[in-house]
Amino acid sequence: TSLRGIQCLLEELSHIDYAIFGEPTGLNKICLATKGRLLIKIDVHTSSGHVACSWMYKNAIEEAFNLWLSLKNTLSSTGNSYFSSVIPNLTILQGGNAPNIVPEHCSFYVDVRFPPNVSSSHILEESSRLIDSFVKSRKVKVDYSVLSRIDGFRTNRHSKLVEALARSIREETGKEVKFIQKTGTCFMNLIGKWFNVPVVGYGPGNPALEHTEDESIQVEEYLTAIKVLTKTINYVLSYDQH
Repeated sequence: TSLRGIQCLLEELSHIDYAIFGEPTGLNKICLATKGRLLIKIDVHTSSGHVACSWMYKNAIEEAFNLWLSLKNTLSSTGNSYFSSVIPNLTILQGGNAPNIVPEHCSFYVDVRFPPNVSSSHILEESSRLIDSFVKSRKVKVDYSVLSRIDGFRTNRHSKLVEALARSIREETGKEVKFIQKTGTCFMNLIGKWFNVPVVGYGPGNPALEHTEDESIQVEEYLTAIKVLTKTINYVLSYDQH
């Protein structure tokens, strides 16, 4: 969940021209785009009391869930695919200290995934505006903090890097190249945004099994991917010399 490692690397590197981020795509697929991520932690505070007179208090868990529903309805945007949609997700909800006490505190995490044409700034502004409105209307205290903020990224399909990689894939696998976009977020976003250079995702393995107990890589695929990447580097260097 930490970006400290890649951040140190980005700050130490003075310049790069291209980057290939190794992740499972399958041997004949190139990932050109990934979604952005905004992770927000929200804390809702109310006054507490015994449930025997619960009507006198505002339930922090209920208030938090109502705020979540407002955020979900406001931030959600349906595109022509899951990739082009803005999708907020409630991932953690924690509140309450005792079964007979009206909760006075509830925290929850909202993980928003959004396409490259939507900025994290826009989503954060919308979230902030809604939270302020909620506080005024519900008379509760709400604190929030941004834990992760990464904008989406898309590489130019006609860049030298993509051309070189596609050519190498065709020569080594004999298959037509497919261009894909992933609904996840990875270091590809950070590298591409930081240096403003072409970055792609490529590697052996089935992306549908990524982060599952069945994730695996066939040795033959692994060795073929090495040949593909070796050729790609040579082609890129030859392009830059002309």
